[in-house]
Amino acid sequence: MKLEKALDRRFFGYRSVMGWSHWLKIEKEIFFQKKVLPVKDRLWCLHHGFRPSDMNVYGREELRAHYKDYLSSRDYFRLHPINGEYSFWIDDKLTMKYVFSRYDDYLPAYYYQLEKNRLMRLTNCPEAYGESLDGIIGLLREKKILAAKRLWGSCGRGFYRLEYKDGEFLVTGKPVSEQELRQLLGSLYSYLILEYVFNHHVLREIWPDATNTLRVLIANCGGQLVVMRSFIRFGNAKSNGVDNAHAGGIESVIDEDTGKLLFTQSQDAYGNPTKITNHPDSGASFDIRIPRWEEIIAKLKEICMDYPQLRYWGFDVAVTEDSFKILEINSLSGLMAAQCKEPLMKDPKTRAVYEYFKSKK
Repeated sequence: MKLEKALDRRFFGYRSVMGWSHWLKIEKEIFFQKKVLPVKDRLWCLHHGFRPSDMNVYGREELRAHYKDYLSSRDYFRLHPINGEYSFWIDDKLTMKYVFSRYDDYLPAYYYQLEKNRLMRLTNCPEAYGESLDGIIGLLREKKILAAKRLWGSCGRGFYRLEYKDGEFLVTGKPVSEQELRQLLGSLYSYLILEYVFNHHVLREIWPDATNTLRVLIANCGGQLVVMRSFIRFGNAKSNGVDNAHAGGIESVIDEDTGKLLFTQSQDAYGNPTKITNHPDSGASFDIRIPRWEEIIAKLKEICMDYPQLRYWGFDVAVTEDSFKILEINSLSGLMAAQCKEPLMKDPKTRAVYEYFKSKK
């Protein structure tokens, strides 16, 4: 029975092998770049379960002196899958759409699914458009802007913003011919064509060319909900239409009680953070409060209580003018931004959460 459970793909989560492969590739690149850390520091990280990039982010002296306050990558990964056999509910965007259909008002519209040698209309696709590239092109002409995203994936990789503007097609800001657009669409598989969600103007003023996604970590500890950490990512001129820090984006840590941005930081190719007060390209100030904050937290808590099978939620949310949209839900959310405000094992609230998860393994 134990072997059967271990081999069940749901136990590890959808496409987990690819996820681990990606993580190992990143770590290999970081570990063997001489500029990152001296060898003795890298060996220290390896011994204590941290990634070399952790030391860049948290600070060498800080991490060495207070490493017990930080949840290490090794201990974090040992907890997973925290959501067990139910991880597959949220590990790909299509399953998530159907599982959470009762909250469809808080999900983007899903128009098409692209697979190898197959194209399918999805639940929100207007009846006028058929199962063909002609249908997608026609829908794009009507909607003016669409998003193409991988069915699964992370770090903003593989995202395309499709636009039809002034009689011209664009892919993530680059003009293309209709034939080139068709070739791109025809080459994609395990992709979704979705509604492109526009930000609230307060966030759009900081950076208009990315979705500027809010991440909210919530734990369900036996019916007790804990809003653990929250932060928002902003795109910039070098992030190519996405807002993920791995693509060069910017992260701001949020006060969970008020929704105000506490501080903002960018990072270089080696993960070294630099605190900033204004967006480097737009010049806009990060001294803002997240719009609709109380409404968003209340609704996310409601969703968590409606699905008690899931104990660990990493919501990615786009704040709009009149509501918000859940773009995806993560069951293996990154640690770095979550520990920039305060180490997770030092904060009594979050320490209790991880000790609870550990006790349930």
